[in-house]
Amino acid sequence: MRQGAIIKTGSSVVISVPEDLASNRANRERSDAASSRGNAPPTSRNTSDFRTDEYFNDLEQYIERGLIAVGFQAKDRSKFEAKLRDLRESSKAVRDNSFNIALDELKKELTDGKISLDEFPLKKKQLQEKLDPTGGVGKNITQMTDISEVIRAAQTGDVMADYVLQVNKLDIQNFPGTPLQLNTRLEVQAVLNQNPGLRIVEESSAGNSLPATLQQPWAQARFNAKLIEVKTGSIDWIGEFSIESSAVLEDGIKITIRVRRFTSNGKAIVGAISEYNTRVREAYQSTVNAMQELDEKYREVMQPVKYEGNAQIGAAIQSRRKSEVEEAQKRFAQRVDEYRATIEKKPPEAKVDWTYNYNVDWPIVDPDLLNPKTEEEKRRRAEHDKALGLKVTRDLLQTIKMTKEEGAK
Repeated sequence: MRQGAIIKTGSSVVISVPEDLASNRANRERSDAASSRGNAPPTSRNTSDFRTDEYFNDLEQYIERGLIAVGFQAKDRSKFEAKLRDLRESSKAVRDNSFNIALDELKKELTDGKISLDEFPLKKKQLQEKLDPTGGVGKNITQMTDISEVIRAAQTGDVMADYVLQVNKLDIQNFPGTPLQLNTRLEVQAVLNQNPGLRIVEESSAGNSLPATLQQPWAQARFNAKLIEVKTGSIDWIGEFSIESSAVLEDGIKITIRVRRFTSNGKAIVGAISEYNTRVREAYQSTVNAMQELDEKYREVMQPVKYEGNAQIGAAIQSRRKSEVEEAQKRFAQRVDEYRATIEKKPPEAKVDWTYNYNVDWPIVDPDLLNPKTEEEKRRRAEHDKALGLKVTRDLLQTIKMTKEEGAK
């Protein structure tokens, strides 16, 4: 605010559109008017120009709401454009009269031989451009193309305004801004702690690592304007403000990165352990078989035998039976030792920690405001832009300090 500025509640104000928009509209109308007279090919009617016009018309309503909320009496800009058009119509009659007088002088110079017949059309064109910069189509052009004309229209007559709000910029654009640093997010740090093999790399791409940064998936609204007192030309207030999508998204934006984990050394570990289990199983079965053979020998030697002959024959039978039992006992003890040794001979892979690799997908943004694909998503983006436009204009215009009492500061 200008120091000492007094802006009374109820002061009238008219909006001056951004110069680039007004200029585009004027150029298009001039081209259309020239085309209608057959002096130029039809305009291409770039659809983006029309969309820009309609887009600003929506935003202009938010400005008007903000001005009314602060305490201004907002006036329709079209009334001032019509006023300028009337002024230009009256001045055009003067220009036409001046042109006719100058043209008569030019014709006299042609008759007197001061200019040639070839020079005459060029001189006439130069004269016309000098007296009518619009090329004779001024009545069709949007009148308020710069701030001086707005102030001119607001100063006198039946339709007047105390202030002009000059809008230098008001737009909503996709805004990547400063990339999001994933390693600073608590959610990401928790996942990294649980998965030591998962890394963050600088390259933002799908693969086996998380990207270090992500572009901010939202939009930004920017509003720059100043309030000019018509009577004095003083700039009583000037403001600039920008907000991002997060300012109007009640539920925020959710970014999902899907990660699939799989072991990198699993095949080697599982293979070694499977081979170990097979050896243990085979050694165990050999031990069981040896024990069964030993039991059978025990039962066999416990059975009485009959023989005929001298004592040497009996001694030979007993010696053979004893030898077979001892052989079975020896085989069993050997199998037990082998079984124990096999158990103890664990593979080194059994003590190795699992290591993992990861498949990381592209981030999924919800809502994906910047890339609407369906009609519903386009509608949601339009509603989002409206919310941004409403907030950025309302918040900035609320910084204008109004006074209810004349002379109060």
